[in-house]
Amino acid sequence: MLWRDPMGVRMLTGSAGLLLVGAGLYLGGCALLNRVTARSRWGTRATVAQIGLVVVWVAIFCFQAAFVCMVGPGAIQIQNNLLSKPSP
Repeated sequence: MLWRDPMGVRMLTGSAGLLLVGAGLYLGGCALLNRVTARSRWGTRATVAQIGLVVVWVAIFCFQAAFVCMVGPGAIQIQNNLLSKPSP
């Protein structure tokens, strides 16, 4: 349903783009964190920063893509039904 409807294609494209941007930001954050901690000991702050990167990436980017895949077809179907039925 998502790839056949124009609204679904927009939803999929947006979520895939956002997921790729999030992956790039996550990998950049990991590389920066690795560079910063390379000269010193890997401490508690670095571990908390790594966990924070994972939580932000999953919460902002991954959940949005999963939401589109699970709820998107139902939302498109509801919208199509509302637009096709005349008001009484």
